[in-house]
Amino acid sequence: MTTPTEDPTTWVTAQYDDVWEYENTDGLRWRITGTCNACGACEMPPAAIDGEPVTFTNLRIYLDGTSDEWTRTVRWYDEPGQPGACIEEGYDQRRDIPLTPDGLPNPAQGCLLAGEWLP
Repeated sequence: MTTPTEDPTTWVTAQYDDVWEYENTDGLRWRITGTCNACGACEMPPAAIDGEPVTFTNLRIYLDGTSDEWTRTVRWYDEPGQPGACIEEGYDQRRDIPLTPDGLPNPAQGCLLAGEWLP
């Protein structure tokens, strides 16, 4: 199994239960465990709460050197760190945004994810 992610240099190689395994074009492999509880700890601090949308613009850089922009809109309902603090519009329809084990368990309060590098 290889499933593309929002990062054109990284793909999902396995997914089962609450485990995601990744590999990238540099040959690095890693595993992330846990289920995101939408606490928003990894997002930028909210500019608004009470369901107001905050839009982020991200840059994708492809292997051939080209790039494009894509946007994400997040609605905040509580302070970062609280389960369900933010919900990303279209979350269930976009590709996975991979993160590496560096800094995991996420030092941000409320994150339930953990990760490890694979040989």
